[in-house]
Amino acid sequence: MELVIDGLDKLKHITYHARTISDIHIDKRGRYSNATSYVFTFPPIGNGLEGWNKKMEVYLCKFPDPNDKYELFVMGLHGVTCHWLELEEIKDIVVFQVHIISTMSKAKKYWETL
Repeated sequence: MELVIDGLDKLKHITYHARTISDIHIDKRGRYSNATSYVFTFPPIGNGLEGWNKKMEVYLCKFPDPNDKYELFVMGLHGVTCHWLELEEIKDIVVFQVHIISTMSKAKKYWETL
């Protein structure tokens, strides 16, 4: 079942590790409809040239895997930041915010340990 989330604009007013979402859009990453994702864009910090300071995009897949879980990850750091969420965890906007924060924390930790 395709994921539809009401109230996503509320997430733009929340700060995640000193970063605020600048854009939320839907991206179709391929020719298949089940490759569609919500994309939460975080603008670069400062000059944005390296690591944590770069523009970041957090992806939430709109279609579940065979176990009915939805994938949340930072593009380019999938192996480090991936979370598998149940529908209830996404529909509750406060719980979903916690997962975005956790995903961003994993990305930040990755860049700080290089």
